[in-house]
Amino acid sequence: MKASHQYQVVTSSKEFGEAIRAQRKAKGLTQHEIAHMSPHIASRCLSEIERGKPTAQIGKALVLAHDVNFDVLLLDTRLTPKVLRALQSSDGDSVE
Repeated sequence: MKASHQYQVVTSSKEFGEAIRAQRKAKGLTQHEIAHMSPHIASRCLSEIERGKPTAQIGKALVLAHDVNFDVLLLDTRLTPKVLRALQSSDGDSVE
């Protein structure tokens, strides 16, 4: 999954981790630097989230998302196609 869009549909812990990793790297940050920025997330936890470990703590995953400038939006799956179409028409990007 590329992090080239301003939005992504993530349906698994693996995809979430890949998005976090891509965003961290795009910001030019190492895992160690992110862990240092956020005292609630150890390097090991960050590594587990980025690898998509399904048992990673959701609270820490949300903190990490915020640390790399992501907001997490929960959306009724019945609305997802309409929302994606609206986003695509407003910014010209497409969704993979």
